[in-house]
This record gives sequence, structure tokens and C-alpha cells, in this order.
Amino acid sequence: MAWPAFVVGLCIIALAAPRFVSEIILLSARTRIVDIQSGKEAGEPGELAGMAAAIETAGDWTGDGRLIADGGLLLMRQAALTTNQAERLLLLRRALALTETGLRRSPAHPVGWTRLVALRFALGEPEKAAQALRLSLLTGPVVPQITASRLTQGLTLLPYLDPDTRQLLARQVRFLHSSQPQQLETLATTPAAAQFIQQALIRG
Repeated sequence: MAWPAFVVGLCIIALAAPRFVSEIILLSARTRIVDIQSGKEAGEPGELAGMAAAIETAGDWTGDGRLIADGGLLLMRQAALTTNQAERLLLLRRALALTETGLRRSPAHPVGWTRLVALRFALGEPEKAAQALRLSLLTGPVVPQITASRLTQGLTLLPYLDPDTRQLLARQVRFLHSSQPQQLETLATTPAAAQFIQQALIRG
């Protein structure tokens, strides 16, 4: 009678082991994501690939949409370290898919939407990038750590922004002007950007 129970126990352990290993890798991935967001070294491409693959696999059972979306950051960094153009595009598309999957599960993630802006723009989809920027601004109107990034994106995407999104972006101009006016000056890199910033400040 003990033998069948032993076999069943082994089967349970065997089934649980891959998920246990994945949990360990995911823990490392969370740490690496925080490191990257803090400006630390991205890590080796192989390490990033393994962590991203673990997050892609975990998408079938984890409810952490933010982690899934942030897995796209690992793939973006891996793409930045890749010199082969075809491989780089493949990594960016994987990053796009992972980010979109995570955002469907956890849409209130302005940092994730901001990353999606960068991915869609890099893949030649400025209209979709503009849509993602709008959602970033709506889900997190005041997020100091990405204010400059969103403004840079928005000023680049000005021709693709609808009037409502332009108003949301103008608020970012005024917010940055009140907190970091020197940084705002560096964003006026084109006549259109300078004009937009000036008008946003006048109307504010």
C-alpha cells in the first residue's frame, strides 16, 4: 500500500519542481528589473534571456500582470545589447508581446504603457505608440520618474497625437516646469517641440 503512495508523491514532486524552479528565476528577474529601473547594469544577454523566458512561461499561471509587462524590459535590454539586426527585431517583438500581455492583465501600469510607446515606435508603429502614450498619461497623470521620458516621447509623436492627448501632454510640461525647469529646456529640440512647450506654459 505504501508503494503507490510513494509513486504518487514522486509524481507530485516532479510536477511541482519546474514551477518551483520558475519561481526562483522569477525572484531573480524581479530583482534584475528593479536594478535596471534604478539605472544599474542590465546584466549578460544570456541571463536576461533566461529570465525573460521564465516570465513568458509564467504567463500561463501567474496573476502578476506587472511582472509580465516588466519582462518586456529584460528583452528590450537584451535587444540593446544585440548587434544582429534580425535578432534585435525578434527580441523587440517578443518584448512587445510580453508587455501587451501584462498590460491586459494589469492595465493600471503607466510605466508599462510608457515602455509600450517605445516598443511600438521602435517597430515603426507611431500611431499605436501615440495610443499607448495616451493610456500611460491616463493611468498615471503624475509619475515623476517617467515624466521626462513621456514628454520626450510625446514631443516626438506630436503629429500623431489627438487634441485630448495633447492636453494631457501639456500637463506634463507644466509639471516638469514646476519640478525640474532645467530639464524641460533640454527637451525643446525642434521648433515644433519648443512651440508646444511654450504654449503649454502660457495656457497653464
